[in-house]
Amino acid sequence: MEPTLPHPVLRHFGRSGGVHRSLREPWNAARATHTPAMRSIHADVHRRGGAAATHELLGDGHTSHQLTRATRRGEVIRVRQGHYACPELPEPQRQAYRVGGRLTGVAGARAHGMWTPSTAAVDIQVRPDARALRTRDDPRQRLRATTDRKTRVTWTDRRRPGTRTLAGPVDCLRVAVRTSSTRVSFAIVESALQRNVITGAEWARLLSALPAEQRRLLVDASRESESGGESLLRFDLLCCGLPFVQQVTIDGVGRVDFLLGERLIVEVDGHEFHSARNDFEEDRRRDAVASGLGYRTLRFSHTQVERNDPVVMASILAAVARGDHL
Repeated sequence: MEPTLPHPVLRHFGRSGGVHRSLREPWNAARATHTPAMRSIHADVHRRGGAAATHELLGDGHTSHQLTRATRRGEVIRVRQGHYACPELPEPQRQAYRVGGRLTGVAGARAHGMWTPSTAAVDIQVRPDARALRTRDDPRQRLRATTDRKTRVTWTDRRRPGTRTLAGPVDCLRVAVRTSSTRVSFAIVESALQRNVITGAEWARLLSALPAEQRRLLVDASRESESGGESLLRFDLLCCGLPFVQQVTIDGVGRVDFLLGERLIVEVDGHEFHSARNDFEEDRRRDAVASGLGYRTLRFSHTQVERNDPVVMASILAAVARGDHL
């Protein structure tokens, strides 16, 4: 049988050294191991999703002096008056918190791992009672539409899924589809499906709530495309009514992005897949092998496709008109 530890005894001594009373206090292990002095401010901000208000941290037992010291040490960042964030919180989310809300839309979709275009306005979701909003870069400056046209604010119920600084993936996608062109929306949706950021059922519910014309153009979104460039080109091919298959494996060549008809290969070089010298050489080897097998290859850069360069579809349509796909 394990021995029972005695309660700690607190004795108060008089000037003569004699004990005039003894007090017993029960041992509180939880309080002993989780006192504010032993728990970092960073940990308390982190457990709230990377952002916290001053009154919450004071409620945790920290003092104003400790908050100031933690900020000077870089343990936390004071994003605006009365609000702190962890240094590792991504800058777009930190900016949204500085404004007074959380990230959504295209920027939020990017934070969840979806493909998004390289440039877009930043959408921020705030509570219905939010006020005194600040700009993304300066906590001292009030947010006004005339001074920050690249920041769009939506007042909505904060009980929706997500964290303090980032809306849930479905909400982000809903706003992204509402604020982007149908072509870009198609690519964002396909990346969300291909990367399992949202489920097919979630997309079906979101799709059913869209206007009829937008729903008609987005209904063919699938998981087949492996990059944003492929999704954008897939949308263009569908709009032109050109029949094709994706991710086709050809003996000796490997898997190709698109095959039109029997012989026309179309490839999109993505930033993340074709940046190294070895990739460049391998692509040229594949093109040469494909040519030897009787295929014609059209290869476009991700930038050409993303910018909707007219030469891309013009080249494909010209090749089909010549019968290169037969």
